[in-house]
Amino acid sequence: MAQVAMDPPRPASRRRMEAAERQVGVLGVFGAFCFLAVAIYVDLLGRVGLDTALQESLRMAAEWADPFRDHWVEQAARDLAPAGGPTILGLVVAVATAHVVLSRGWGAATLVLAALAGGLLAGAVLKIGFGRPGSLLTPQWLQMFGASFPSAGALASAIVYPTLGAVLAVIYRSRLVGAFLIACALLATVLVGLSRALLHIHLPTDVLAGWSAGLAWASLCWIVIRRTRNWGRLY
Repeated sequence: MAQVAMDPPRPASRRRMEAAERQVGVLGVFGAFCFLAVAIYVDLLGRVGLDTALQESLRMAAEWADPFRDHWVEQAARDLAPAGGPTILGLVVAVATAHVVLSRGWGAATLVLAALAGGLLAGAVLKIGFGRPGSLLTPQWLQMFGASFPSAGALASAIVYPTLGAVLAVIYRSRLVGAFLIACALLATVLVGLSRALLHIHLPTDVLAGWSAGLAWASLCWIVIRRTRNWGRLY
């Protein structure tokens, strides 16, 4: 009786890696789907209904968190909003890149910079392609110029912070440390987007679109970084 050839059992670590890649891939697809859904909704039905409802929800949440009306929520938002701007993000990228160079060399740093540059370039193309004006309520001290959809701050934050968190998690090779770094990166991304929507720097749909596109790109970068490490290339 002929015997059926069977594949050798895969190591448990490889099975875990493949399962993690599938989960992150699902997140990336979900982010791309959400971006398309928001873009289509805004194109077909306009901004007024959804943005008005979301802005009202943010206002009510801010009032609930500030019962004594000492405006600490608005002040915190002003402090957090620049974390999605080019100056703060540039400093974060510079420090993180220096750490990667010292830990894993220029090959890994080149991969990180390529991932970040590709995501930011894609965001710029999306803004030019949609060309939607921003909120008319943007404070003068943070006046934005040009197109607003998707939010550059939310998109850049969703690309930079999670991508750097994923790279550092791979470098440290600790599941606990990796989970902590990625959680911190996601928290920073959410806080930057919420602060910009609360201050009317961007409309809520701009922020949602930026988050979604950034999630899709960061998920793709995480998978590439993991596979690059396991192929033994660059670092």
